[in-house]
Amino acid sequence: MSTEDGSNKNNIDGNGTDKNSIDKEKTQEFLHKNGRYLIMAGMLVVILIGIVMLVNNKGTSSADPKARAEKVLKEDYQVDENEAVTKLMKNYYKYYAEGNVDKMKEIATPISKLEQSYIKMFSERVEKYKNIKCYTKEGLDKDSYIVSVTMDMKFPKIKTTIPSLETFYVRTDDKGNLYIDNLYSTFNYIATNEKDVDSSVSEFIDKYEEQDDFVKLANDIEKKSSKAIKSDKDLEKYVNKLNDKVIPKWLNNYKKAQEEEQKKKEEEQKKKDEEKKKQEEEQKKKDEEKKKKEEEQKKKDDKKDSKKKSEEKKKSEDKKDSKKKSDKKDDQKKEDNKQEEQQQAEQPAAETVYVTTKVNIRDAASTDGNVVEMLEFGTELKRTGTEGDWSAVEHNGVTGYVKSEYLSTEVPQQDTSAPSLSEGSTVTLNGTINIRESMSETSTKVAVGYAGDKVTVVMSYAEGWTKVNYKDTIGYIKTELLQ
Repeated sequence: MSTEDGSNKNNIDGNGTDKNSIDKEKTQEFLHKNGRYLIMAGMLVVILIGIVMLVNNKGTSSADPKARAEKVLKEDYQVDENEAVTKLMKNYYKYYAEGNVDKMKEIATPISKLEQSYIKMFSERVEKYKNIKCYTKEGLDKDSYIVSVTMDMKFPKIKTTIPSLETFYVRTDDKGNLYIDNLYSTFNYIATNEKDVDSSVSEFIDKYEEQDDFVKLANDIEKKSSKAIKSDKDLEKYVNKLNDKVIPKWLNNYKKAQEEEQKKKEEEQKKKDEEKKKQEEEQKKKDEEKKKKEEEQKKKDDKKDSKKKSEEKKKSEDKKDSKKKSDKKDDQKKEDNKQEEQQQAEQPAAETVYVTTKVNIRDAASTDGNVVEMLEFGTELKRTGTEGDWSAVEHNGVTGYVKSEYLSTEVPQQDTSAPSLSEGSTVTLNGTINIRESMSETSTKVAVGYAGDKVTVVMSYAEGWTKVNYKDTIGYIKTELLQ
């Protein structure tokens, strides 16, 4: 099928090369060999054996193409008898002389870009085509024709015209209108090196050109053309200029323009590709940023959900712990009340006790309790109860707690057997001894003496303690440890 501009979409060879591109060497060779006839016909005057039909094959083939070809080729020409064919050819050359490619496309297809350029160039150098005559035979297909056209070509300011000949393959379209199948154009075949043709039609055209009547017609036109050129020096000069300068220059310019156009297309394509790549990279970057934001948002949402769940879990756990603590507190309270009731039930009546050493009364049953009063050896107290290792006591309106081990229900006797140490005397320690802040085994240690160390006696007390000076530290040691 042909494209809108007359190019053929199937004209690509196995190497990816556009068959409609210019083959400069072959075109120049063709022009060199057949140039004057090409000019005379406006496209191609010399009839080359082996014209090739390209892909636009319309009409219905006969059941036996070979039999039809033998039949129609033996028939005589119909000279200007087919009015529709004659009108078609006259319009074709009228538009050709005018360079009206758009009108030509309506009656001839396809017309390649190369041929369009040639038509526009050549139409500026030909004035008109006169005395057009059509020699027509039926074609290989139904409602098709093979037509050889003779005409006289007139150049500007040249009196002598040149007799010319060109052959066409004409078809009928779906609407019943005739059109020139331009794929059979010798110009197209030579210039574009088109090979993708229907072999049966190509063979038909080859045989047509071998027929005696066609050979006679072609020879006659060639003789008349040669005679016209020899008879008019201006004509000969004009034709030679066209062949040697004008047409080669046009071909070179066309090729250069085609190369520039191709280069421009490649640059535009490259620019498009770069722009597309840039857009893809930008889109990729946007997608990555979007994905990153979505991931970050997801992390935030997950973190928020996690935090919310954690808070809810903590609240639930706190609620459970609170309930447990409350239950435990209630249980503990019940247990404490039970123990208190039991202690009260088991608590003996208030009794008199005596302090067996110098000791402190504290406001709580613990060594961390505050000291409310210091009691001397033998002090009488009233014990009102016990709490673990401690006794609740009263003394002169003061209540508190004293460790039970320092109390006795019997009056303690002063130990007079142990001789007191004289003030200022020096005693050598026999072992490791704690030196305390006051006369009590529970008082704070101010120093520790070791075997061989010496202490100076400050004062010895009847309570069984001796105040000493140990390395300028004043404290108390049980007297019996100094004997």
